[in-house]
Amino acid sequence: MTTHPHALTLTAFSAIPYLKPTLLSIFVDLISNSSLMSGFIGAVVGGLIAGFFSWTATNRAHKNAEVLTQKRRKQTIVSFLLAVKEEIKVLQVLHQKHIGVYLEAYRDGDDPSNYLWSVTEDYFSVYKTNCINLGLVNQHELRAMIVKTYLHAMSLVDSIKLYSELVREYSTAKSGLYGDATRISNLRNSLVDYIKTLKGSQNEFYGDVDILIQLLDKEVKVIQSAKEY
Repeated sequence: MTTHPHALTLTAFSAIPYLKPTLLSIFVDLISNSSLMSGFIGAVVGGLIAGFFSWTATNRAHKNAEVLTQKRRKQTIVSFLLAVKEEIKVLQVLHQKHIGVYLEAYRDGDDPSNYLWSVTEDYFSVYKTNCINLGLVNQHELRAMIVKTYLHAMSLVDSIKLYSELVREYSTAKSGLYGDATRISNLRNSLVDYIKTLKGSQNEFYGDVDILIQLLDKEVKVIQSAKEY
């Protein structure tokens, strides 16, 4: 049996009403229906506006978090530098008051056993507790100077302790309980040389403190004047 081609065409077109709606047909319906089209456009625009404000809020929250982190970091650095400044100044004042004044007054021929100091306190609590914050200091010269000054101070304290031990040994030898004249003379000469070494170390420490305080003040000023973004 032969089917006429026009019959196939008519059959295909007659099936169109029974097909499921396609995106194209939906779009056509939207265009033909002004109320539906207005709703569609409103939904799209509303979605875009909501998305924009959501993105803006997220971006603003991220920037605020960055600013807060930057502010806290700045406060940590400044607090650390100011604490270092105060501690090192106090160390210098205490040393000058209890030891430095006597070292400066010492003259050749003075009895070195007249100077005996006892150092038992831990005078570097700020530095030892917060030295981890050194990594936050961007200024290389300042970081190096902080370490150098504290090493000088610690070395000076160790030297004073050793000197005091030599004084005790010398005083015991002079008492006649131990040693002889040669040993007493050697101990005295060692103390005299040690006092000169202490005076040199003290002067180096004082010089380091002066430079460090200048660098600390400069860096604190730079950090505090920096803008936050």
